[in-house]
Amino acid sequence: MVNSRRELIFNLVSQGKTINEIAISLGLSTSGVRYYTGDKGKYRDSERIKEHRRRLKRKAVDYSGGSCMYCGYSQCIAALAFHHIDPQTKDLRIIASGGTVSWNRLLIELNKTIVLCHNCHCEIHNRMWILSNDIVQKQFEIRSKYEDKPLCYYADNGFKSHEHTLIDLCPICGVQKFDSTQTCSIKCAAMLRRKTNRPTSDELSKMVWSMPSTHISKMFGVSDKTISKWCEKYGINKPGQGYWTKLVAHSGFGPDTSRLSAECSSK
Repeated sequence: MVNSRRELIFNLVSQGKTINEIAISLGLSTSGVRYYTGDKGKYRDSERIKEHRRRLKRKAVDYSGGSCMYCGYSQCIAALAFHHIDPQTKDLRIIASGGTVSWNRLLIELNKTIVLCHNCHCEIHNRMWILSNDIVQKQFEIRSKYEDKPLCYYADNGFKSHEHTLIDLCPICGVQKFDSTQTCSIKCAAMLRRKTNRPTSDELSKMVWSMPSTHISKMFGVSDKTISKWCEKYGINKPGQGYWTKLVAHSGFGPDTSRLSAECSSK
């Protein structure tokens, strides 16, 4: 069993899966996956970070039109850079921080820039030509027409061969995804695997103060520990230990279990 699991995990690593993705697909913890992969898994994670940066660069260039706004150069993505229109508004170096920021955060910074090749970028910094309003306006018009694609579209394999097509939408968030995957991200995949629909923050807040967690857990088919985790995630303060016992002793009234009875009878 151990050898077969190790082989299965190594096979997933060779396919480009991250430690987190493997752990979710096999129902293991990330530490459990690293037990089998060792340094090989850590090395693969570092490779995925590099690929994530390449994906961000490709999407940023595609979002900006794919070529230098001054001379039209487009042969090599690595030779394209992003010039800040106003240096005073610069908050981060684009792509240099690609491994630690999301696309939405990077998008805010991109909208302060125009794309230039390295030659034109060096020339403008050496004042060989001045950035005109026409170039800036043209850049903004190109970006306004961009059709958003998920970051996985710009993966190393998919970007070169386009073997997969974006013909489906994620059932969780509605973002475009590859036809070969169920969801667009690991987060959406985890939500898809949920065994029950969680109540909203307001609903859960009313429930925890009207009945014990053990009663709520029976309604949703989960453990009372899960109810505590939901409250912690929503930032809800729930009654402490012994609250319901003291309530019955002092007032003679117990928790409201009418909803629980209705749920059980419907089943």
